[in-house]
Amino acid sequence: MNTYTLQKFGKVRDIYETKSNSMIFQHSNRLSAYDSYICDIPNKGVILNYTNAYWMNITKHIIPNHYIWHSGSVLVAKQCTPIPLEVIVRGYITGSSPTSLWTLYKEGKHDVYGIELPEGLQQHQRLAEPVITPTTKGEHDIPCNDAYITNPENKLLNEQQWNYIKQKALELYKFGFQVAATRGLILVDTKYEFGIDNETGEIILIDECHTCDSSRYWVTQTYESRLIAGQSPENLDKDHVRRWIDQNHHSFKTTALAHRSKLNVPNEECNSVSRTYQRLYETLVGHKDTNFSIMSNNVKDIWEYYLQEVAPVVLIYSGSTSDQPFINKLLEHAVKQELYTQVRFGSAHKEIEKVFEYIQQVREWQKQGRKMVIIAVAGLSNALGGCLAGNLPGVPVLNVPPLKDNDDIMMNVNSSLMMPRNVPAPTILHPGNAMMFARNILRMCV
Repeated sequence: MNTYTLQKFGKVRDIYETKSNSMIFQHSNRLSAYDSYICDIPNKGVILNYTNAYWMNITKHIIPNHYIWHSGSVLVAKQCTPIPLEVIVRGYITGSSPTSLWTLYKEGKHDVYGIELPEGLQQHQRLAEPVITPTTKGEHDIPCNDAYITNPENKLLNEQQWNYIKQKALELYKFGFQVAATRGLILVDTKYEFGIDNETGEIILIDECHTCDSSRYWVTQTYESRLIAGQSPENLDKDHVRRWIDQNHHSFKTTALAHRSKLNVPNEECNSVSRTYQRLYETLVGHKDTNFSIMSNNVKDIWEYYLQEVAPVVLIYSGSTSDQPFINKLLEHAVKQELYTQVRFGSAHKEIEKVFEYIQQVREWQKQGRKMVIIAVAGLSNALGGCLAGNLPGVPVLNVPPLKDNDDIMMNVNSSLMMPRNVPAPTILHPGNAMMFARNILRMCV
């Protein structure tokens, strides 16, 4: 269950599949602009990951999302089926990409996204209300509208699903705008992506939320004065690189992807963008001088730590190594149920210190909020299940005795069934049923 395989090497992040119902996203230092990889930005991956985790955790009241846990440059997320749309919410008319409102507006295209923009708007001006400007998701993003998205031939969304996504996208943007405003920032525009949760079938927020890569931020204090002076707003986003490209390589964004040459972005420009990413994170969360450079980018180490110390887990505790054949049956069913497991051994009769040492470890995980189910494997005289259940209130403990046949069951099952008062350890005999029950409990805990 601890293996993972690379599914996609993306422009700015790599995605790995796991054997459990989760995905691994590694945020890289790669920076993309105008649909191309441009350069590496120091510490970008970890800063982006922590910014994304911040927003994912404070927006769950609006819509569920795929976030599970993060560390360093790695985010562990739920498996889902992505909806191939980028849902961009814009509160201001600005931007320089081919799909931005200002680019299209200058070209006289005032209704590309099915919205009607009035005449006479000025660059960087706030719109009367935020608007949604969806695009297809592919090598080139193409503007689209409600009719395209809900057309059954395009196999994207039905009208009810699209209305729900539009509603949630606007709620996310308005909430993000309010939070940013309290930090002296303007959330100008932002991109959202959605998917279908593979377990629940519900639409959830995926990818990233309100980061420098997916959003544009301006500084509130200088916004009005710079506009009056005919200057662009003071920004905290990756557009710094776009502007450098526009100033130094005028034809880059109009050149076909296959014919673009590699750009040599000066180190100072890259470091400046890194400082911008860090400034945004620290402004949002109120943490100063965060040392992102010491955080890990090693997927293997972070994933193994997650499994050992954080992931929802079925802890199989057996009284004897002679129970290994029965434990193997439990492990087979755990794989079918996509459950992560850990196996330990210790006799409640002969190795009570080892058992209590393990209880102390479980208590520490419990304090950290880890979701766990314990399966106690002991048959002839089951003191183990009662010992674990009696000393770990709040942690579900199942007795699954390794009874061999009907005679063994008739003779020994009562030592598992007859638990003392206030020792809640139910008994399940079939290994498959035990793992199904454990999975149901862990689902309730999420």
